Amino acid sequence: MLAAVCLSLGTPAVWSASLSEQLLQQRQQQADRLTTDLTPVGAERAASVTGIPPWRGGVRLPPPGFSGELIDPYEAESQLITIDRNNMAAFIGQLSAGLGRLLVDGRRYIRVFPTHRSAAAPDRIYEQAYRNLLRAEKNLGGGILYTAGAIPFPIPQSAEDVLWNQWLSWRGERWLGKVVEWQVINGQQQRLDWQVEELWPYYLAGMGCHPGCDELMMKTSLESAGRLLMSRRWQQDSTASESGGMAEMAADNPSGRVWQQTLTMGAQPELKTAGLGDWPENWDTELRSKDDVELFSLLPGDYYWLLLGKQEMLVPYNNYQYASHLPDPVELAGLGGLRFEKHRVWVIDGSLRKGRQNQYSKRVYYIDEDSWQITQADFYDKDGELVRVGLNVLVNDYRIPAVLPVATLIIEPVSGSLDLLYKMIN
Repeated sequence: MLAAVCLSLGTPAVWSASLSEQLLQQRQQQADRLTTDLTPVGAERAASVTGIPPWRGGVRLPPPGFSGELIDPYEAESQLITIDRNNMAAFIGQLSAGLGRLLVDGRRYIRVFPTHRSAAAPDRIYEQAYRNLLRAEKNLGGGILYTAGAIPFPIPQSAEDVLWNQWLSWRGERWLGKVVEWQVINGQQQRLDWQVEELWPYYLAGMGCHPGCDELMMKTSLESAGRLLMSRRWQQDSTASESGGMAEMAADNPSGRVWQQTLTMGAQPELKTAGLGDWPENWDTELRSKDDVELFSLLPGDYYWLLLGKQEMLVPYNNYQYASHLPDPVELAGLGGLRFEKHRVWVIDGSLRKGRQNQYSKRVYYIDEDSWQITQADFYDKDGELVRVGLNVLVNDYRIPAVLPVATLIIEPVSGSLDLLYKMIN
């Protein structure tokens, strides 16, 4: 069904008039793979001999008993195995360096469950991914042109392509809700409540697009001073209730933390951050910075990136148990309450460029092939030591449908200090 939809979208030459005939044919052959051996967003459709099932479209409908809030379609399943430091050697190839470091000290364990490739998106996102593969271009300023409404590089050729797919992965056009943040340091907990609004005009731009509008979209992306791709606003909420709505707070209130970020695309990408100082403000440690929202919130240009390929790994996935209730941060950081599954992930390695400033000299990311969301991250300090481990706790919100991180954990293996962002999506 999808193949017929994709192949009837119009004449590729209309979309990519500036491409040579040879390059256009090459891209057409690549794009055809999105209807055969690859999923519409570029993941492998086939099963693996080690237990990853084939992709059959993901979960796009609620399970029986659905009444508006997310419920767990896999609640009745039993775990396959528990992995801790006593048996982790047998699974070392399926563990990230950071996850292995967390398990080796004996304070943590993980539970492994059957794999479900639940990731899904609306058909219009799949159709736009097909178009984007045919027409996407990169310029010398590090920007991307001629894309909207889906990931730009369904078949990535570089680590930067993977990062742009992660940045522009489908998560809906807008999210408005509450985020609870904890930092736990030396056993002491601090909590902040945030009201968050995220907008993705990049996805609104692709709505209702048809072959006849492509030429105008391409022209606009070249001539405009900048296209707004994403904006997010975090505002400290000290008054809202647990179920709360947006807290009213004066814009000039110096005691309230406000953090804003926008991503625009002109001749080159531009990520602007504004607010009352950097974020987080006045916290005791640097466990999280503005670069670490959902584990990666900066542009690729500060690092040299290397694409290490694809690997089958154990990652936190389909954790519906945390979609409807506030978890205990210490319990969540123990990892035993999480559901881990084996999935194929893209692995990319970034080394800080000479002259650039960042608290991490190296970052390694593990990015889910089905959703382009980061599953895990390893962070290294200036001495090359693994100092922090990040995990995104993923669920497929089949009401959209889209895969979203319901929680983000950043853990220091040595001290046990942690920072947790919990997104209240129900």
